[in-house]
Amino acid sequence: MKFIQRATTLLAATALAAAGTLMAGAAPANAASITFSTSSGDGWGQIVVLRDGKHAGYMYWNSDPKPEVGWPGDAFLASDGLADGYGIEAHLDSGTIHRIATTRGHSAGYESPWTTGNLTEGETVLLSVCYVKGSASTCSKTLVKHA
Repeated sequence: MKFIQRATTLLAATALAAAGTLMAGAAPANAASITFSTSSGDGWGQIVVLRDGKHAGYMYWNSDPKPEVGWPGDAFLASDGLADGYGIEAHLDSGTIHRIATTRGHSAGYESPWTTGNLTEGETVLLSVCYVKGSASTCSKTLVKHA
């Protein structure tokens, strides 16, 4: 009888160990690699979001109006270009304001409206973009520009 109990205990322990090994061996999918690419010039700036090297979206800043293409001044937007369930959130900060442009709640291929408001000419603005889903976010370094 003791032999059967020991054999049963050994069999149960082996099964649990095997299940634990299978569970531990099932590694989660690798986390996506999120990187950012920045470009800018006189009166404009852009931060591109890349997910595993693919264009996921961007934020674009325009300091002066460009009526020929319908772009307002002191304005920025966010654009989501990858159907992956994540959104793009652009931020503008100065000493007095914080503004956000976002693609949250929209399908990929969405570009937010321009977020705008007059700023003092020459005022420093800090721009950043975040790759967002729910409460999780991965954000770029800050791009410093002027109104």
